[in-house]
Amino acid sequence: MPDALYEATRPRAVVEQVLSRIQSRVYELRDSKGKVIGRITIVHQNQRHENNRLGSALPTRLYAEPIRGDEKSFEKVRQVIDQSGLKAYGKDPLVQLLRFDDRSPCDYSTRLRLNLNPEQRADEASRQIMLQLIQMMQLNEYGIRDDIDTEFLRDYRSALHRVHSLLGQLKDVIPEDTRQRFEDDLVWLDAETSRLYELNNWLLDFDQYRGLIADDEQLYLDELHGWLRTQRHAALMSVVQLLASGKYQKFMKRWRVFLECEIPEHSVLRWAEQPVHKVTGRRIWKTYKALLDYKDKDLPRLLQIDLARMDQLTATLFDLLTLSSMLYPHGRAIDMIRELRIFSDALGTCVASQRQIQLLRSLIREMKEGGLPQKKTEAAMDELLNCMLDHQSDRLMNLKTLFVDIIGDDMRKRFKNVYGKS
Repeated sequence: MPDALYEATRPRAVVEQVLSRIQSRVYELRDSKGKVIGRITIVHQNQRHENNRLGSALPTRLYAEPIRGDEKSFEKVRQVIDQSGLKAYGKDPLVQLLRFDDRSPCDYSTRLRLNLNPEQRADEASRQIMLQLIQMMQLNEYGIRDDIDTEFLRDYRSALHRVHSLLGQLKDVIPEDTRQRFEDDLVWLDAETSRLYELNNWLLDFDQYRGLIADDEQLYLDELHGWLRTQRHAALMSVVQLLASGKYQKFMKRWRVFLECEIPEHSVLRWAEQPVHKVTGRRIWKTYKALLDYKDKDLPRLLQIDLARMDQLTATLFDLLTLSSMLYPHGRAIDMIRELRIFSDALGTCVASQRQIQLLRSLIREMKEGGLPQKKTEAAMDELLNCMLDHQSDRLMNLKTLFVDIIGDDMRKRFKNVYGKS
């Protein structure tokens, strides 16, 4: 990347999108006096695979360029080219190279890109959604293996959690033995990748955490930073081995075989042939009512004990509302999503902070067992832990206020009017 472009954009990582081989031949064009008036370049370009094997070839390109000041003399050359019947090249070569792999520029997104029909069968629609999420996971594998950027693992786990969330809503939509087997596999994958994910987050936020304690003690956290880097490397190697394992490859193959196989014309499952809008509406109302069950409980204590369960429910509700908005782009789900997102983001921050606190406690214990931390390092880590706990208490109080709005009478009526009769 050119230095000027890098300074202007400051990318976290630069990722290759396509490889190609270019062969060029340049011809000088001279007038009757031997003066160079322009140049013609003929370009041959092929797609190149990672093993350097050549792939599909692009149409040969011809570039005609006058020498500055000789544009008038070069005009006759342009006329000859125009009269020869050569066609304008059209799309950018990069676009055409990506098309060979059924891709397009900026085609990666964590958002679902599906054209679902509200009357489409629930089992068919759910398979389409899960297939796209599995593809998202696979698209991020190389970035995890090559350790390009931590966002690859973040997107991978986000897609994993969305598949897991959807599976929980597919009882009586897909066969139960299949649903349970895949759910167990996803729980296994989540557990195997969680430590690397948490260590990534700790290192990304390390300077922010360091700033919570007194200036004269911040230096003593360098030992913790070194330990985090060592542990992250070990966790990364573990995940890389996981992605290359036969167990993982079989899991992905089973998934794709199931999701891509032909759907039976008739199903004995209760909700399989029902319209997806009807199944989605019922699941939204059921999930929202599960959140309402927390209304009369001791909320401050509950938020500290059962944050993860509430986060799962909220994430499921958010995903279902997003699906509803895809089915009805101009429906009322859009406003609900906007309001739920505020609570969901605050809840996600609390859950992430809680995990970071738990990880710090675990790291302190591990370092003590290894005889690593100096007394001043240990004291600095204890102070950091107390500061993080204080900040978490403030977040929980804010979350309590937002939760009261989500389960309030106004929101409850809106959910019931839209989805309570599904």
